[in-house]
Amino acid sequence: MVLISVFYVGFFWIKNKKGLRDIPFIKLYLVAFVWTMLLTVIPIYNSNKEFSGTETALSVAFFLYILAMAVLFDIKDISIDDYQKRTIPKIAGIKNTQRLSLLLTSISMSIMICFYTDILWYVLLLFTMSGIVIYHAPKWTKEFHYSLFIDGVLYLPGIMALISVIF
Repeated sequence: MVLISVFYVGFFWIKNKKGLRDIPFIKLYLVAFVWTMLLTVIPIYNSNKEFSGTETALSVAFFLYILAMAVLFDIKDISIDDYQKRTIPKIAGIKNTQRLSLLLTSISMSIMICFYTDILWYVLLLFTMSGIVIYHAPKWTKEFHYSLFIDGVLYLPGIMALISVIF
């Protein structure tokens, strides 16, 4: 994960070499993979729990959710990306990218509902907030809006899990 993070931006010792994020379509998967490892796999491993079907489902659900939110950042970058840079919004269009994001979020939430029925309120709130963000994402023109709202829904699972533990 450290190597992915370091090489994500670029190969610093070679001139004019771009990073892993410049390889078509791989950026989204790398971001989702690293965050999934950090948020689910490593904490589960450090808690000395065995990886059961429930933990695997949680990891898959988080991967899909982070992937769904990451694709929205490509919508923001569509006007500033190099002409040759191939991203999902450039190929499929903004509306289809929103649909993909909503589909991935729906699958993620369905997995969570199947394996974590006791937190249905949390999943429904997360799905609702994510849907609102997905719908409005193309309208935002400033980095601030993306950082506030998309990063906000990415923080929401952790905040909600903390609230559920406290109360």
